[in-house]
Amino acid sequence: MRAARSLGRIPSCYCVVKKKDGKSIWLHITHLVIPSRNKDLEAVVHIFQDVSEYIEAKELVQRLQAYLSRDPSFTTVTTEARNIPVEQPGVSLTNREQQVLRSLAHGMTAKTIAKELVISLATARNHIQNILNKLGVHSALEAVTYASKHGLL
Repeated sequence: MRAARSLGRIPSCYCVVKKKDGKSIWLHITHLVIPSRNKDLEAVVHIFQDVSEYIEAKELVQRLQAYLSRDPSFTTVTTEARNIPVEQPGVSLTNREQQVLRSLAHGMTAKTIAKELVISLATARNHIQNILNKLGVHSALEAVTYASKHGLL
């Protein structure tokens, strides 16, 4: 309560905790101040959210970006690199989808991809969704991971 009174709010934070089974997990803790006219009735509510998967995914992307940045052929997305056909049994991506997938692997957002490929944001998002459907994954991170494991990049 002292922190809330002096700062006006309590900043959220991340921390690692151990569960009863000894496994460590990442938590995001948000603090909500419940004000009251009576200072004795003020309260702080702490909301704990398990963000272990998010943190692990973020670390994977950072490792992938570091890995790709060490290979000179991945430092920029060249026209030649974008047009290399990928051949994977059961997966048939169009040339444009291959370009979008490689851009995702470089950490680009849909907005950046749209600008880079000179297409609309809606079109970039459609390409991303088509890639997710064809690869049978649910996120761009999963698509990049899948593509990396199966030699699509």
